[in-house]
Amino acid sequence: MTAFPGDVCVATMAWARDSGEERILRASLAALHGTGLPMTVADKGDNVAFTQFLGGLRGVSVIPSPAGSLVAQVQASLRAAGSAGTRFVLYTEPDKEDFFAARLASFFDRAPRHPRVGVVLAARTRASFATFPAIQQYTEGVINHLMGEVTGQPGDYSYGPMLLTRDLLPEVTALNPDVGWGWRHFAVCRAMRMALTVHLIEDDHPCPVEQRLDDERERTHRL
Repeated sequence: MTAFPGDVCVATMAWARDSGEERILRASLAALHGTGLPMTVADKGDNVAFTQFLGGLRGVSVIPSPAGSLVAQVQASLRAAGSAGTRFVLYTEPDKEDFFAARLASFFDRAPRHPRVGVVLAARTRASFATFPAIQQYTEGVINHLMGEVTGQPGDYSYGPMLLTRDLLPEVTALNPDVGWGWRHFAVCRAMRMALTVHLIEDDHPCPVEQRLDDERERTHRL
């Protein structure tokens, strides 16, 4: 199913904080597992049933990551995926079931294959971006605008799933986790400094209905 046979390992993280999140993550990660790609999952490990579920997925390497921030979890999963020896690591958040089930194959098919590929990002169309909460559109819109200024390539740099060449992994995993989600944009800029190419693969990636609330909790999270 992939344009890079044998050359992609998935890196993701998981933290099932309540029954609702656990239900979403189980369905989403099962869909990702169904692609047949090798996976590394950095798991908080504070939900025994969920950890057992992950351990039951054949071909999935579960990395205990009980301490630190979400970005520290991301780095743990990237380190583990990098040890698989594949040319690329596909980083993704774990809750993108529709992307895994309906868009991932197309993403790989459309991704470039030349030797200097550095980063390939899944990007939202304007119409799908407009389905996200207003505060998320604002914050990510600012980031996307600034990234377009830096790269000379306008588009969506904030959706989530992204292919990274293994050459970038030491740069990303060495970052202080306090950099937060800026690690993603650092990876893009670092790729350009290394004379690697950056590509945006635009597709319809609407916000899941259950994530469209634009309430105080959402606003606080974005701040």
